[in-house]
Amino acid sequence: MLMGTEIGNLAGKPGKHLKDSGSGLAGKKKNRVWNLSHLEPGHHLCSFFKNPGEHKDIIVPFIKQGLEKGERVVYIASANSPENMERLLTENGIELESYKQKNQWIVMGIADSYMKDGIFSPDQMSTWLKEQTESAFKEHFGVLRIAAEMDWVRENLPNAYRLIWYENRLDTLFPGFPVIVLCQYDTNYFTPDILKDVLRNHPLVIAGGELYENFYYVPSMSETDDTPAEVELHH
Repeated sequence: MLMGTEIGNLAGKPGKHLKDSGSGLAGKKKNRVWNLSHLEPGHHLCSFFKNPGEHKDIIVPFIKQGLEKGERVVYIASANSPENMERLLTENGIELESYKQKNQWIVMGIADSYMKDGIFSPDQMSTWLKEQTESAFKEHFGVLRIAAEMDWVRENLPNAYRLIWYENRLDTLFPGFPVIVLCQYDTNYFTPDILKDVLRNHPLVIAGGELYENFYYVPSMSETDDTPAEVELHH
C-alpha cells in the first residue's frame, strides 16, 4: 500500500488554488493540516490516512472549521458508525447538540447517500449532491461541507467500480456550487493503482498531515473530446 508520505510525494506542490497569506498555503514548501482554514466553496479534495490517529487529525479540524463558519456539515459514515463519529468529535471538544438543533450537523450512512436503492449510481449521487446543496441554501446555510468515508468501495457493492468515473465528473458540478467535499481513503484498504486513480481526480490532497495542490490531478474528461490518455498527456 502507498503510505501517507509516499502519496504526499506523488501529490507534489502546495496549493495555488488556496489563498495566499502570511500563514497561508500558497508559497510554502510544507503545509500543515490546520491550513484547511483556507479551503473555499468549490474545492474538491481527498485525504489519505493509515490509522485512526491520522484520520482524527484530519477530520476533526475539517468539521470544526465548517461548523464554526456557520456552514452545514454532512458526514457520510461507513467504516465508522454515526454514533462512533459523533463520539470522536465530542471527545475532541466539539459540542454537537446545538448544531443538531439548528440542523447544521447531519450524519448518515451510505444507504442514504452513495448506495441509495442498494446500488451506486453516479447520476443519482450527482442529483443527491445538488439536492443537499439546495436544501442547505434554503435553510440559510451559505456553504455545504461534506466529508465522506470511501471504504465502502472495497466491499464489491453493485456498481462501486464506477466511483472513479464519478469522482472525475464531480469537478464539472462544482463551479458555482457553494460546496466543499472531502473524500476520505484509508490506505490499508486500497491498492496503489486505485489510490493513483483517486489522486488523478482530486485537485487537492491531504497526505501525511499536509495539504497539497495535486500535481497529478487531471481535469474532467467530460470537458474535452480527447481520450483519457490525451487529457493526461496535455495536462
